[in-house]
Amino acid sequence: HFNEKWFRGLIALIALVSIAQNVIVLQYSTAFLEEVPSMQFVERFTPLNASFLAEPYYGHLLAFVGQRRVLADLYVEYADGKKLNDAFDFILNPSPDVLEEYGLEGVVMDSTQVYLSARRLTEFSERVEIPFMDKVYDNGRMTVHWSWRS
Repeated sequence: HFNEKWFRGLIALIALVSIAQNVIVLQYSTAFLEEVPSMQFVERFTPLNASFLAEPYYGHLLAFVGQRRVLADLYVEYADGKKLNDAFDFILNPSPDVLEEYGLEGVVMDSTQVYLSARRLTEFSERVEIPFMDKVYDNGRMTVHWSWRS
């Protein structure tokens, strides 16, 4: 009788710990409703061989859902440090030089905030615009910009 109560208690504890872990993991690894449609737009309306600069936090999502090459992806351990830094620098201070250096045609970013590190979300005081590129998608948060260069 004692062993049955102990066993049920253990199962309940394991279930609670599992739920808590899943909630914590989901906070940092799920795509929000605004993010996925921007990646689907890229997949449907840009050339298959297009290369993108994406906020590194979204690089993996763009590569998977958008099916396009990305400059930097924070979800892989072999991400090049210079490319990561250049991607973050571009998000904070857009410059055509970065796009030219890497031969990138598009940019996918959250125009309202950026993750500057794994758990440090920085909200922008106003939406980020890239004046030297055409905005081809905007859902109020996620934007896709395109250069139309040949």
